[in-house]
Amino acid sequence: MEAEPIGPAPGGAPLAVEVECRSDEAPPTRHVVVVEPDWTVRVPHDLAAERAAVALGGHRSCVDLVDRTAPALRDLAQLRARRRLLALGRNHAGRWVVTEPTAGCICEQESFGSAPEAAAHARSATHLAPRYGADPAVLERLAAAFETAHGGFATCPPEGWVALACVREVRGFDALWDAGVPPELVLEVQDAVLPRGGPLPAQAYLGVAYHCRDLGWLAATVARRPEPDVVVWAAWGYGAGDRTHPHLRGQWLARGIGRPTISVLVEGGITVRLAGELAEVTGRSLEEAAELLAAWEKVGCRPGPGDIAALDRAGVGATYRPAAAAVSALHRRAETLPVRPTRTQVAVLLGLVGSRQEAWRLLREGVVTPEEAVAVRAGAEPGLSGQGHPS
Repeated sequence: MEAEPIGPAPGGAPLAVEVECRSDEAPPTRHVVVVEPDWTVRVPHDLAAERAAVALGGHRSCVDLVDRTAPALRDLAQLRARRRLLALGRNHAGRWVVTEPTAGCICEQESFGSAPEAAAHARSATHLAPRYGADPAVLERLAAAFETAHGGFATCPPEGWVALACVREVRGFDALWDAGVPPELVLEVQDAVLPRGGPLPAQAYLGVAYHCRDLGWLAATVARRPEPDVVVWAAWGYGAGDRTHPHLRGQWLARGIGRPTISVLVEGGITVRLAGELAEVTGRSLEEAAELLAAWEKVGCRPGPGDIAALDRAGVGATYRPAAAAVSALHRRAETLPVRPTRTQVAVLLGLVGSRQEAWRLLREGVVTPEEAVAVRAGAEPGLSGQGHPS
């Protein structure tokens, strides 16, 4: 997702910039350096002699300019011209972070409230210069000359440019430009996911740029429900479950399951077939089975059809949902038992007996399956009692 690299000046021309020339042997002077189309820098004095002086422990600013600042300028120019995507992402709290922070930079520890704010930092000279050992002030001086030569990159392409019609919000394209999204990417996403036209929210393009780089997957998934808001949801929801089961999100979309439920099912790798088996055995609809499996998946449990059928026979299958705290506490406690139950077995047992105390009593007796629980309790007292939710 990189556009054609840009040169230091329009039309493949070199760029002349006046810089300050400093050494440890003479007062500072000023002279012009030339940034060639290949981003190398030509200086008006003997660079080989200056390298020899540096090797002997001296300092020559033009050696740093050629060896350190010029490579930094090449990279910074591509970022400011939106020819290359920035290394940005969002953390678990939804704040923006630099995913490739510079050592010692504030972005190693700090996050940002918006994509444009994070992008402004990531394409700053103070962020990029330390990576190359360059002087931030000199790098910014050269970058400013580059921007002036190209007419500036502070605003997006002129109004009327074709990509403007691809963004739903009135100022959405400006926000994308500020966030470092190349206009070429806007057109690429539009053509891939909604080829029949219609603008997408800016968040859709941000999602592709900084979270879901698999545009083929996104297009195939959204084809099941080609709606703008679905593009946003799919792009930002893309995760490990989608990489492992690339067709799963689209399959659930095609069956009309709610998007929050789908997100849980996909991350858990719960297939339509698995939900279908549960629906067939227990007499539920596919949607009901999917929602039930998603509810259990949220607390780290994966019941089988037999587990849910047992809860149905106990009269709690339709209403019981395991509580994460209760399941975790009892599961940890049961780790010392000779017969150690799975987390799902603990959750099912809690649903059947209705209290942690009774579930613990059965677990200590080696009871872990619904059938065993029913048999033991039937022998100890008639029927099942206290079948409410676990406390």
